[in-house]
Amino acid sequence: MMLIVVVALIGGVDIGWAMGRGDDGLRVRDCFEIPSTGVYETTEQQSCNGVHDAEVLEVIELDAGTAWPGVGLFQGGGDAALACENALEGLRVNQENIPDDAQIGVLHSDETTWDAGGREVVFYTYSATGFPGPVLAG
Repeated sequence: MMLIVVVALIGGVDIGWAMGRGDDGLRVRDCFEIPSTGVYETTEQQSCNGVHDAEVLEVIELDAGTAWPGVGLFQGGGDAALACENALEGLRVNQENIPDDAQIGVLHSDETTWDAGGREVVFYTYSATGFPGPVLAG
């Protein structure tokens, strides 16, 4: 099953991003374009019904009372990475829309945004070849 392969790839992915707060944040099932610079300051949303680069699988909010944990929290074996793996178990996916090069990415706050209260962590799947339609089923 492709989902298991995709989840196993999370350990090697760590992408820092200062997330916005409020209604402009990414939500589950949002599709977006991967910036060519690799720097996520804003995201350009795309329709999930056509070819798209990335799709949000899960969004979690971490404990607001903790100090900046460092990027280890988001890398393989870190609490946020483990929370992602748990959240992704049992997701229903459209298998026919998942290309062989699909991987998991993590968008999280940098230290400045974390200190300002930004605690959202976005788990998404991305593909250089693109997804032909929605990844999440239902």
